[in-house]
Amino acid sequence: YPPYEIERVAYPGGTPQKLLANALWPRLSLDGSRLVYVAQDLNNGTNRLFTADPDGSGPQQVKLEGPSVPTIIDAPIFTPDGKTILFSAPSPTQSYLPNWLDWLMGVQVVSAHNIPSEWWSVPASGGVPVQLTHILSPSLYASFSPDGQQLASYSGDGIFVMQPDGTGLTTIVNDVGGIAGTVNWIR
Repeated sequence: YPPYEIERVAYPGGTPQKLLANALWPRLSLDGSRLVYVAQDLNNGTNRLFTADPDGSGPQQVKLEGPSVPTIIDAPIFTPDGKTILFSAPSPTQSYLPNWLDWLMGVQVVSAHNIPSEWWSVPASGGVPVQLTHILSPSLYASFSPDGQQLASYSGDGIFVMQPDGTGLTTIVNDVGGIAGTVNWIR
């Protein structure tokens, strides 16, 4: 993987300041008091969810527990109240189970990005992730409505709106040609 960094720049005319190394997908909480991001483990290629102060200080891993812990995590976003984090991840499945010889030789099962994913939620303090959708769609990115009652989600398959708990999913645009992108609400 290429190295990723989270930087900030004062506007206008500021100089880039590195906040975090091996990190990507930064999003601030609605009140601006916390930063959520994904940290890359360069040794095994897995992603981990972290929060920090807005300047990158005080990083804390959001520990995911239970039988369905994804190794690929993308596009995290705080819910408007800051108590929950939503993130994109594929359903954890393993198509190949290494045998004892693979284990002895150090063979590791790997997975790739831009594979069909789902929306998941987890308390900001950590815990068992809950799968919210069953859409199998790549390149997910979300934005909360100004009132916090709906979530717009861009995907490689289209644009849809849903409730923060994954219910009421309604397709707005059926096809975006598989192109990754973002979505935001206009006030």
